[in-house]
Amino acid sequence: LAPLERTARWLRNHNLSRIALSGSYRLTTAMVLGTSFRAAVGFELEIPTRDGVWATDDRPSTDMRQPWRISDPMALHGDQLVVTVGVLRDPSADLEQTAGIPRQAVLTLHLEEPIPSAASAQVAASAIKRAVDGAVARLRPQGIQLYFAGPAALAVALGHRWNAMAPTQLHEFVVSKRSYIATALI
Repeated sequence: LAPLERTARWLRNHNLSRIALSGSYRLTTAMVLGTSFRAAVGFELEIPTRDGVWATDDRPSTDMRQPWRISDPMALHGDQLVVTVGVLRDPSADLEQTAGIPRQAVLTLHLEEPIPSAASAQVAASAIKRAVDGAVARLRPQGIQLYFAGPAALAVALGHRWNAMAPTQLHEFVVSKRSYIATALI
């Protein structure tokens, strides 16, 4: 995180606000990139995908909707808000078995269709952020535990909008161990 924060400072000092990302990266790296170069401090990103570049300033129309299935938590897990975000695959389905977190303590957001465009990614990031903001306001956690299963481009877009949030521990699923590991704290 420190090198990315230094880079963001350097870019702001040189009045550079548009960044074209390249390469492929894990979900944690994608979320950290978005957070380091977030909208709140004036950055716009160009996110590479198989279908071309998704720009974070590609704003959706006001009538664009997505059928997110959202399940609100009944309580915190300790003092933490546990959040699962899944596009096509629902990470909450096996969270109790792999991480010992009961279903009723999880804010679950699941979309059963792909994210096809930059505008769709912005709608998704807004929906996720709004649901998390609502749960944070209601439950007042000390931190957030985030489990994400979806496209890296959406993770970048979500990180780009992850403003004024409690400290967030990112987790990634390790297939060989069939469990989650904590990766980065943002």
